[in-house]
Amino acid sequence: MKFLLIILSAVVLYLMIKLLSLRRDLNEVEGLVKSYMAGDLNKRLHFERNSRVSEIAKGLNLLAESCTQKIKESNIQKERLLSILMSLPDGVAILDREKRFVLANPVFERLFEKTENHKRFDEVIRIPQVIEIIEDVHANYRKRTIEVFHDATNKYIEVVAQPLAGDEGSVVIFRDITEMKRVEETRKDFVANVSHELKTPITAIRGCTETLLDGALDSRAEAIRFLEIIKSHTERMERLIKDLISLSKIELGSMPINKEDTNLNALVEDILNSLKEQAEKKGLTLTNSVPETVTVKADPDRLTQILTNLLDNAIKFTDSGGVIVGYKAQTLYVSDTGIGIPEKFIDRLGERFFRVDPSRSRTLGGTGLGLAIVKHLVRAHGWEMDIESQEGKGTTVKIVITDNGHKDSPLH
Repeated sequence: MKFLLIILSAVVLYLMIKLLSLRRDLNEVEGLVKSYMAGDLNKRLHFERNSRVSEIAKGLNLLAESCTQKIKESNIQKERLLSILMSLPDGVAILDREKRFVLANPVFERLFEKTENHKRFDEVIRIPQVIEIIEDVHANYRKRTIEVFHDATNKYIEVVAQPLAGDEGSVVIFRDITEMKRVEETRKDFVANVSHELKTPITAIRGCTETLLDGALDSRAEAIRFLEIIKSHTERMERLIKDLISLSKIELGSMPINKEDTNLNALVEDILNSLKEQAEKKGLTLTNSVPETVTVKADPDRLTQILTNLLDNAIKFTDSGGVIVGYKAQTLYVSDTGIGIPEKFIDRLGERFFRVDPSRSRTLGGTGLGLAIVKHLVRAHGWEMDIESQEGKGTTVKIVITDNGHKDSPLH
């Protein structure tokens, strides 16, 4: 009996020790689970003995390692996306379900001066059309796109608002389309101007041709008169097309600037001789005041084009007196005693097809592209141009010639 009691006591003691050990192990596992739930995935359990609890611990360790790896990969992906977002040229803002800011990139910050998250979007973006589409996106879960003019920056902006998956909020993109708008307007103006410029000579040529066919050919004097008109308008169209081709080549960079030492006096003298007859018909004097020893680094062909355009304009808009080409303190200038230009128009000189007096320019055969070509060629040389004028007293165009150190400079 005594022996049985001893055996029973030993069994009970063994079971108690096992239970205490299991309880201790379970407490450690419970602590591990609580650590994981608190976000600490670095803790690990290792049991030397082989038991079900040790297998559970191994499983939890593997789960923690897998979660840690997934979180690491997720963070790397998040950092990449954040880096891309922050470097985008467009303004981007992410809003939560309550339409409060979660994130905004630097471009957006510059547009709207948002300084902190959790603000409502309408506290920062005070553009009614944008507020309306964001409300619509959140209410109806659909993408919206509009164009607005942002008064604070004087920019045209395309706004795209799109809901996030799972109705988690929205992303709003602000794209600056000011330059695109300017190019589009330039294109429209260009087409309209070219169409207008071609319409007049084509109409005149057609009218003269029809008159000749209707019987004017029978009169030699009349036929010659109408043929002279046709010739004049044909030359006008030829000048327009030639100027358009030149301007296009310059802007596309297919007309290179090859700088070389150029005797300015000799070049000016040749140009003045080519325009002498045109000036004499109006009783104007052409004067070369460039010192004979002046040498500049320039593309002689392009510089000839610059001066020819400037002198042609000066002769056309000068009725008495004359035109002087001179050089002083690294500045080449063309000065006339013509009708001058009102101060309000000076900043617009050099725009395509811009004319101070459109009717007079067309009468004189101008295309409205001469100064635009000059402006681009001057820039291509790395020089600067300035225009001074007084209405009724004349105009002076100054070109500051600087050597940029390159003999071959591409057009920009």
